[in-house]
Amino acid sequence: MGVLMKKSRIRLGFVALVASVVLVGGVATPSYADSGQISPDVLAFINTNFDELGVAQEVRAGLLKKYAAGESFDNASGAQPVSVESYRVDITDYTREVFADGSVTLTSLERPTTPTKSSKGLTPYGIVGCSYKLSGGVATWSNCKIEKNNIILTMWYHAGYWRYSGGGYGTSITNTWDWDIQTAGGACAFNYLGNPTSTKSRLRAYCTVVLGIGSSYPYLDLDITSSTVAVNANW
Repeated sequence: MGVLMKKSRIRLGFVALVASVVLVGGVATPSYADSGQISPDVLAFINTNFDELGVAQEVRAGLLKKYAAGESFDNASGAQPVSVESYRVDITDYTREVFADGSVTLTSLERPTTPTKSSKGLTPYGIVGCSYKLSGGVATWSNCKIEKNNIILTMWYHAGYWRYSGGGYGTSITNTWDWDIQTAGGACAFNYLGNPTSTKSRLRAYCTVVLGIGSSYPYLDLDITSSTVAVNANW
C-alpha cells in the first residue's frame, strides 16, 4: 500500500482541550457540559453541519441544549430513525436518516452509472474524480468518495471497487493520503486506512472525549457483494 503520505486535516472540537476538560466519576467530560456553555469553535462546527444536513430550524436549540448537557443525540444513541430517505444527486447516492429529536445522519457514496470518458486533465498525484469503466466484462469504479456525517463527527475517504461478469468482486483503497476526520467536542486521530478483507475498505479513527459516537474507534466501511455496494459504520 505504501507509506501514508496524507497530511491530517483534523479539527479539534474545542479550544484548549486539556484545559477545558474536567473529570467526573473518572470519565473525562467537557467542562461546558455543566455550565451549558458551548465554545465558539464547537458551536460553529455544529451549526455548519446543521446547515449541511438540513436539520430543521425548530429543533436546533433543543439539540444544542442536549449537547451542552453532555447528552447524545438520538442518531448516536442506538435509536431507530423516524424517517429514511435514499436519493441520488449527479453521481452520488445519499441516505438521509432523521431521528425523533430532529438529529440527522447522512451517508453517501459516489457511484457513476455511465462509463466515464477519459480525461487528460489529471489532478495532483495523478488522481482524477470518481470514474466508472466497463471493459471485457469487468466493471470498475475508481477513486470514489465514501462519507458519513452525524453532526458531531464527519469522516470520508476514497476507494475503488469492481465486479467481474463471472461473479468475482472486490474493493481497495484508491490512495492513502486522501481522507478527512473532523469532530466537535473532542479530538480524533487517524488510526487505520486499508482493506480488512478483499471486499471491505475501512477508515478508522481514535477519538477521545467525543459525545455520542458509540466507540473510541469509529470506522467507516465500504462493503461490496456480488450484487450490492454499501456504506456502513459503527457510529
